[in-house]
Amino acid sequence: MKQECGLVWMSAGNSYFKENVIIKILDLASKNFDKVIVMSPDEPAEHTFRALGYKEKEVKKKAKLNANLLQNRAKRAVDTLNKKEVKNNFKIVEWVDEVIPNKYYQDSLKTINNLYEKNEKFKEDTRKVTEEVLKSKTSEKIEYDKIINEAVKYLLKELAFIL
Repeated sequence: MKQECGLVWMSAGNSYFKENVIIKILDLASKNFDKVIVMSPDEPAEHTFRALGYKEKEVKKKAKLNANLLQNRAKRAVDTLNKKEVKNNFKIVEWVDEVIPNKYYQDSLKTINNLYEKNEKFKEDTRKVTEEVLKSKTSEKIEYDKIINEAVKYLLKELAFIL
């Protein structure tokens, strides 16, 4: 029996998401969910690129280009699956236009940010996960505290969306 809704979250700049991989993921998702939401968030990815040392003028451009690349691959994957008669209710979400202005997302983001500021265990865990991601993306020695303060915002925004 299919579940109601599934989410495919593709990180901007993640080389794993080639078109053939996206087709496989969406095909699998369509077999298990009536509706599949596909997302490659550009605005949250800015925090990671900023933390990795990209110049500010490059941050937005890189995040947007990478997110658009993944969204275009997802659109082609949906077209390919539809031609194979894998009919599904796919929805490719635009972060800036659809998520940021959403009242429920904004409320959730406030809740998550508040939890981060007030709950030491949650703060420690989110920072640890963020640090692991950053370590996997660079071999350069970095000033972790400052960088993690920026990069952790991606995870907080991601969690707010999931809520």
